[in-house]
Amino acid sequence: MAVGTTHSLSTELPALKLVQSSRTAWRAANALLILLVLCVIAMLFVPWQQSARGTGKVVAYVPQERQQTVLSPVKGVVVDVADGLREGMRVQQGDLILELEPSAANLQEQLQGQMRNLAAKLATANTKADVYGRNIVDFQAAQQAAVDAAEELIAAAKAKWDAERELLPGYQAKALQAKLNYERQKGLAEKGIKPAVEVEKLKKDWDVAKSDLESLKLKIIAAKEEWEAKQDERIQKEREAKTKVDYARAMQQDALGQVATIQKETRDVEIKLAELDRMKIYAPRDGTIFRMPVFERGQTLKEGDALFTIVPDASERVVEL
Repeated sequence: MAVGTTHSLSTELPALKLVQSSRTAWRAANALLILLVLCVIAMLFVPWQQSARGTGKVVAYVPQERQQTVLSPVKGVVVDVADGLREGMRVQQGDLILELEPSAANLQEQLQGQMRNLAAKLATANTKADVYGRNIVDFQAAQQAAVDAAEELIAAAKAKWDAERELLPGYQAKALQAKLNYERQKGLAEKGIKPAVEVEKLKKDWDVAKSDLESLKLKIIAAKEEWEAKQDERIQKEREAKTKVDYARAMQQDALGQVATIQKETRDVEIKLAELDRMKIYAPRDGTIFRMPVFERGQTLKEGDALFTIVPDASERVVEL
């Protein structure tokens, strides 16, 4: 029915037949459509890179191969510049560029003299520290010996005091017995039973017993005081010995502090001497001298001043936008 309808339309409308596309055009259109779809699909797998316009410069890809400025490591005066050195000249790594010397005259000799003085001071301080260290040991031993001796004296005084106190009951009993004998014989003498001569003798015995008792009591008091004195003496000796130990320890710490100070001063001088070893400036890499503000002898430099700028040989270059 469709064919008939188309045929009838073509028959009825001959102009429509004239504007219809040919089979070749239809085939070409279909091929172009398929090609467009394939291009879109292919673009999904093709690497994509954005591009933009801009200004920039060509630099070395490795940072160590980029332009670098060599600075003065110390304060000094230029005493020598490599012969024929000029901007644009190629140099090899290790080539001598220029040489400096300290601003102060005979600085190296002065620093070496300081090193010798510091070495002598360090030896003296170490000796002092060792001596006071031995003193500490000796004073501690003397302290212990003094304490031990004092303890022995205290023990002897205590034993003497105890011995004297042990005699006290016997002397008290003897004095009491003499008193009782005297009083009993005195009563008998008053009655005329005992002669006065015997009573007088008993009185003397009682006086002697009382005197011995009082003497013993005094000895006991003296022994106690001696014991207490020995205890105080022990404390005093211990304090004196400890004072000596503390003094020796303080002096040892002072000597060790001097050692630390001298060692710090020695390191400072060593650093200054090491800086003198850096007075010769060499090319850090193979390359070309780009700029050289220091170009003649006698120029005075400060630490950090620019000596020269070198453009090292680059193995790979890139564009920096």
